Amino acid sequence: MKKILIALAFIGSLLQLGGAQTAPATGTTSDGVPQIIADGFNSFKTGSYATAVVTWSRGSNLELDVQATTGVQNTLSHMQNVGGSYVGPELIKIVSLSTSTELVYVDVKYQRGMVFMCFTCMKPADKWLITSITADADPTKILPTNILSGN
Repeated sequence: MKKILIALAFIGSLLQLGGAQTAPATGTTSDGVPQIIADGFNSFKTGSYATAVVTWSRGSNLELDVQATTGVQNTLSHMQNVGGSYVGPELIKIVSLSTSTELVYVDVKYQRGMVFMCFTCMKPADKWLITSITADADPTKILPTNILSGN
């Protein structure tokens, strides 16, 4: 039940134009999700998967990594072609690796399918940056076994 409530709050915050509420100096939403992830999903809703990837890449090494961003765009494009219209994200889990590094696991729902994503985030100063994004329709390729087993 707690997961459902957290996910609903996350989706609700992402669907508001202008983004979710941000805590000062941390760059996170009220749900603890790095603001840049929420901003990307807002871009996805109002624009396209390509604008979302540009938003997620802003300020990090991904801005220069065409191969990585093209791979994410291809996965999202394929799901849009076979899965229909974009519905929205759902938070699976945030794993804090250190005070400045997090993994954020999300599933992205479409009318007839979903893509699982992992955002590797780092906070070098007062805001989060995304340093890598992995995406696949197969959850076993994205989610670690402890999450797949319900932990």
